[in-house]
Amino acid sequence: MASNVRIVDVAEVPNRPSSPKVALNILLSLVTGLGLGVGLAFFFEYLDKSVKTPEEILQVGGIPAIGVVPAMRPDGAGLRVIRTDGGEPARGPLVELISHEDPKSKISEAFREVRTALLVSQAGGPPKTILITSACPGEGKTAIAINLAITLAQIGRRVLLVDADLRRPRIHRIFQIGNGHGLSTCLSASDLLWPEPLKSPIQRLDLIPSGPMPPNPADLLDSDRFARVQTEFLEQGYDHIIYDSPPVLPVADPVIMAARVDAVALVVLAGVTSRDALAHVVRRLQQVKARAVGAILNRADLSSQSYYYGYSYKRYYGDDDKPEAPPAASPEPRRDRTVRA
Repeated sequence: MASNVRIVDVAEVPNRPSSPKVALNILLSLVTGLGLGVGLAFFFEYLDKSVKTPEEILQVGGIPAIGVVPAMRPDGAGLRVIRTDGGEPARGPLVELISHEDPKSKISEAFREVRTALLVSQAGGPPKTILITSACPGEGKTAIAINLAITLAQIGRRVLLVDADLRRPRIHRIFQIGNGHGLSTCLSASDLLWPEPLKSPIQRLDLIPSGPMPPNPADLLDSDRFARVQTEFLEQGYDHIIYDSPPVLPVADPVIMAARVDAVALVVLAGVTSRDALAHVVRRLQQVKARAVGAILNRADLSSQSYYYGYSYKRYYGDDDKPEAPPAASPEPRRDRTVRA
């Protein structure tokens, strides 16, 4: 029987599969993953409303950044050190006292830069009364206030550090002093003109603790007696009086004091303080015509911030600079002796 089917070409066994195309799939996966990664990075950056650089402080709040304090964790300070002799574990210096206990550290150098910026922040002379505050709790204002007072005392200034945070005081705990009598007892009593300052371990630095917690801190700070106490502080011959106050957003205490001091410095916690909070704090200070000289960016991650390249290097002076060993004495030249018969 005749057939109209004929073989045109002989089928060949393929030497590679038609699918999946591995190289093409890998290329598409790489391109897709890279695109998604970049897109997510921009998306999370868009969602992040925190302040991370000095440029953002100026852009959002309209005040300059007068200093950048690096985070303490990268240097290992404050970490527990296990001793092999069986004794108590040692600790590094506290960040609140690092300018005194480790003056050659990068953080201490940052506080000295803040000190310099504050001293030249106003025309006509450095401010005598300085208020240190922040937007929210836990942003490091107490550490900034203490280290600023220490660095001012280190250049020969007579400094008085006042714990005006009558709600959550910490200065008496850091310096391990009593808090039974202080600013609150003076403001609430009628027989005391001003609280007696306490000596600190740092030369030329005196302390006024907060005293017992009063039921109405804002009323005490807004009274005429607080103005008289401030005058008494100035008449005692102090070059600078630094007030550690509560944060601005939760309470009205710092706004009340801000109108009565020469300069106000805001503490901004890098990567935590929101832009809205910073802008709101600046507006509240402007309402009382406070002199906000600038903001201090605290706990900044300098390893990821190229704007502050100076801290990427090690210390210029200090423990890292090891003295060069004296050159070894060159051996004396050998002298040939003449042997006589």
